Parts: sequence; structure tokens; C-alpha cells
Amino acid sequence: MSYFSIGKIVKRGVVNAMFFSTLWGSWAYYANMHEGHEAAFRATTTQFLFTLFNTFFYSVLMEYMYTLGKSRLSRFVLAALIPSLLVTVVLVYLHYLRGTPEIFVTVAPSLSVLYVVSLVYVFLLRPRKELSANAA
Repeated sequence: MSYFSIGKIVKRGVVNAMFFSTLWGSWAYYANMHEGHEAAFRATTTQFLFTLFNTFFYSVLMEYMYTLGKSRLSRFVLAALIPSLLVTVVLVYLHYLRGTPEIFVTVAPSLSVLYVVSLVYVFLLRPRKELSANAA
């Protein structure tokens, strides 16, 4: 079974979603707790639910977009840069709509990690893809 089989991609998406939604949902509460429980809880639910769905779809989309790239640069742009920029815009806007008091403090750590993890993830996909092709 290929590293890029749909079953393996979905499994990696679920694991990533559970881990990161718990991490960033907890951070959102901490970053907003000085505004009171209601504001912190609103930020937590926004961040947790967004991260849960986003991480799953982001992981799947990133791996799919990677397979569309023909060159190293196009794989990087398609798999790491475009999805990350889209997530940045959507996440900030959702927090704005939900009235999160500390939007920058709430999203900066998760977005920073998102960009770093995306770069590393895309970088690590290349050798695996080549190894899979060479093994066949």
C-alpha cells in the first residue's frame, strides 16, 4: 500500500486533528482567560472546532496538493504556502466574528507552528514519495 493511499492520508489527518485541536483549544482558553470564563470559553470552542476540522482537511489537502506539483517549487507552493495562507485568513476572520478578545495572542502560536510544520511536512514528503517510487 502506497504512502499516499487514501486510507493512510485520512488516518494521518485524524491523528493530526485530534492532537492539534486539543493543544490549540487549550491555548485559546489560557490566552483569553483574563477576559473571564465566557470569553475564554468562546475562544476555546472557536479554536478547538476550527482546528479539529481544519487540521483534518488541511492534512488531506496538503498531501493531495503535493501530488499535483511537478517541480519542487510547485509542490512547495501548492502544498505548504497556499493552504497556510488560506488558514490564516479564515482563522483570524472566525475569531473576529466570534468576538475573541485577544485574536493575535490566540492565533499567533498556532499559525506559527502551522507554517513550520507545513514546511517540514512538505519537505519530509519528498523523500517518502521517492522511496515509494523506487521500491515499486
